[in-house]
Amino acid sequence: MVSDYLHKLQIVLCVFSVFAISSCLFPTGVTTTSFWLAIILGFGFAVSQSHRGPVHDSEPYAIYFGYGLICYLALVSIAHGVDIHSLVTSLFEYRILFLIPLVGSLLLQTERTRNLCLVAFFLGALIALAASYLIYFDILNFEDGRRSLANRIFHGFLMMSLFIFVAGLRSTQKYAVVVFGLLLAMIVYNVLAVETGRSAYICQVIVGLYFLTCKFKSWVLRVIGLVLGVVLVILIGIVEPGFVSSLESSASSIASAIFENSYSKSAGLRAEYYRGGFHLWNDSPIFGVGIANIDGALSQLHADGIIRVLTDNLHSEYLTMLVGGGVFGLGLYCLFLASFFKFFQGELLVNLTCTLSLDIKFVGRGIILVIAIFSLFNSTFKDFGEKQLMFFILPFLLCASKQKGRY
Repeated sequence: MVSDYLHKLQIVLCVFSVFAISSCLFPTGVTTTSFWLAIILGFGFAVSQSHRGPVHDSEPYAIYFGYGLICYLALVSIAHGVDIHSLVTSLFEYRILFLIPLVGSLLLQTERTRNLCLVAFFLGALIALAASYLIYFDILNFEDGRRSLANRIFHGFLMMSLFIFVAGLRSTQKYAVVVFGLLLAMIVYNVLAVETGRSAYICQVIVGLYFLTCKFKSWVLRVIGLVLGVVLVILIGIVEPGFVSSLESSASSIASAIFENSYSKSAGLRAEYYRGGFHLWNDSPIFGVGIANIDGALSQLHADGIIRVLTDNLHSEYLTMLVGGGVFGLGLYCLFLASFFKFFQGELLVNLTCTLSLDIKFVGRGIILVIAIFSLFNSTFKDFGEKQLMFFILPFLLCASKQKGRY
C-alpha cells in the first residue's frame, strides 16, 4: 500500500517537473527539487518492484557515446591536473549524458506515465506560448523588455521543440490538420516576431525545411510549401517591423565584432568568447585541456589581457567539447547526436488516444536537429533550461521507441 502511494507521488512529481519547466511559471529551484525527488522515489520503487522485468532490452549507440564522452572528458581533466571538487562539479553539469536511460526507466516506465508527461509538456508549452503573446499585446509586462516568461534562448528552444511535437501529431479527426496548421503558424510567428533570437531564427529555417521534406513527399508540394513559407516570412516582416530591425541589429552586431572589434552586444561578446576558446584549443588541439579546466583557463586569459571579457562559459557546446576534449571530444559529441538521429528510423506511431498518435521518427530526428542547431551558439547541455527539458524529451522518445530487436 505504501509503495503504491509513493509510486503515485513519484508520477505526480515527474509530471509536475515536466509542466514546470515547459510552462516557465516556476523558479528553477522548484523544477530541480521536484525532479530529484521523483528520481529518489523512482529508485525506491524500482527496488521494491525488483521482480519486474527490465524496461529496456538494449540502448542505442548514442547512450554509449555519451558514456564514452563523459569518461573521456574526466580522464583528460585528471591528466591536466584538477581538484576533485572542480571535476565533479563540471561533469555533473553534463549529467544528462549518463542519466538519459535512468530517467526513462525510473520516470517513464509505463505508457500511462509517458502520456501524462506528454500532456504536461503540451499544456506547459502552450501556456508559455500564450504568455508570450500576452506580453506582446501589452497585457502582461516585464521591466527588462523580454517577451516571454523565460529568457529568449530557452523560449526559442522550447518553442522549436513544441513545433516539432505538434508537427509530429497525427489525427483522424476532420479538422485536426487545420488546428495543427494554425498552431504551427502561431509558433513560427512567435519565434520570428515576438520573442526574437538568432538561434531560433536559424533553427526555424532548418526545421521548416525538415518539415517540408518529411511531411510532403511530392517535390511540387515541397516547392509550394517553401514559397508559402517565404511569403509568410515577408508578411511577418511587413506586419512586425521588429522582425526586420532584429535582423539588422544582429547583422550590425556581427559586423561590429568582426570589423570594429566591438564586444558591447551579444554577437560581439560571443565573438570574444570564441576567440578565447580557440586560443585555449591551440594549447591542446588533439586531446583538449579537460572540461574541468576551462573555467580556470578562461580566468587566466582574462587576467593576462588576452580576452577582455571574463566568462566561464564559451556559449557553444561544440567549442566547449573542442576545447575540453580536443578533436576526440568534439568527435564523440557529434557521434552522440548523429547516433540519436540514426536511432529514430522506421515507421513508428505511438497511439496517444483512439484518434491521436505521434510520429516518433519525425519527432525524434527533429528534436536532435533542434539540439544540434542550438548547440552552435549556446551551451545547450550545460545550461539549466534546455538540459531540464531534454531530461524529459530524450528519455520519453527513447522509451516510446523501444521495440525488441530494433538495434
